Amino acid sequence: MKDFSITDMIQAAAAVGALIVGIVTLRLVLVTLKAQLDLNRAQYDLLKIESNRAAREIRPVFVAKRINSSKSSASYAILCEKNIARDITIYSENVNLIHGAEFNSTFKSHSEKHLNPGNLLREYYIHKNGAETTEVYLIVSYEDEDGRAYAQRITLKFAEASYDTLDLVPSKIILTGYDD
Repeated sequence: MKDFSITDMIQAAAAVGALIVGIVTLRLVLVTLKAQLDLNRAQYDLLKIESNRAAREIRPVFVAKRINSSKSSASYAILCEKNIARDITIYSENVNLIHGAEFNSTFKSHSEKHLNPGNLLREYYIHKNGAETTEVYLIVSYEDEDGRAYAQRITLKFAEASYDTLDLVPSKIILTGYDD
C-alpha cells in the first residue's frame, strides 16, 4: 500500500470542493433559466394582449345607414364609420322573396382599394312591391392599416339593417354560386 502525501489529500479535497461548487452552480443556472423562461412567457402574454388591443383600436367598421325610404323602397348607404380600410371587397347575395319563395343570386358586387372614415362605400336599394320584397346580404372583406384581415356581414331588409363582425378570415369565405 502506498502512503498518501499531504499534497494528494489537498488535491482530492479541492476536486471534491470543485464538484460541489459545480453542482451548486448548475442548480443556480437551472433556477435562473426557469425564472427567465417564466418571465419571457409573461412578457409574451402581455405583448399578445397589447397587440390585440391595438388591432381593435385600428379596426375599420362598416355600418348601413338608411338614407331614404318610401312605401315601396328604401335605400341604405354603406359607410366606413371608423378607421381606414384597405382592399375592400363586397360579396352580395340578393334574396327576392316572392310569395314566400326565395330566389338567390350571389356575386362580387364592388371592390375598393382605400376608404377613409366617413366615406361612402356603396348604396343599396331595397324594393317592396306587394308580397315581393328584396333582402340583400353582404359580406364585406377588408384589411386595416397594418394588413390584418377582417370580414363583416351586413343584412339589409326593407324595414331595417343589421351588421356583425365575422370571426372568419376573408380568404375562408365560401359563397355558393359565386363566380369571379
